[in-house]
Amino acid sequence: FVGTLETLPKIILKGEYEPLGSHYSAELHSVVARMLSVDPATRLDLGAALQEEVLSAPLQRSREALGLEAPETAERTPSKPKRADRIRKEIQETAEQHQSEWMGFNTMIRRKDPIIPAGGGGEDVPAPSTDLG
Repeated sequence: FVGTLETLPKIILKGEYEPLGSHYSAELHSVVARMLSVDPATRLDLGAALQEEVLSAPLQRSREALGLEAPETAERTPSKPKRADRIRKEIQETAEQHQSEWMGFNTMIRRKDPIIPAGGGGEDVPAPSTDLG
C-alpha cells in the first residue's frame, strides 16, 4: 500500500489495491482482503483482524517477549448505523425517487414528461403535462 491515511478510504471504496507479495501466507492475504472489502457489512475491522490466528499468534509471542499483558477487550455493543452508511442510503433513496424525473444524473437534463411508475406490473406512463402555456 502506498498512500496516506487520507487516501486509504478512497482506495478501499474503489476496491483497487495491489495484492500482497507472494511471500506472505494465504491466511494473511485473506485477512487483508477482508479488511479492504468494499462492502462495509462484510469488511473485517481491526479488532476482529487481531483475533485471526495469523495475527494473534505473533502478537501474543511479542507480548510474552516484552512482558506485556493483553489489553482487556470490551464487550461490543451493536452500534448505530455509521454516518457514511446513512448518507449512502439517503442518496440511494433520493436517486430512486428522482429517477423518473431525470434522464441522467450525468447530463442533468429534466424530462419534459416525467415517467410515473405503474403500480401493479403495468407499463410506465408519462405524467400529465403541467405546462400552462
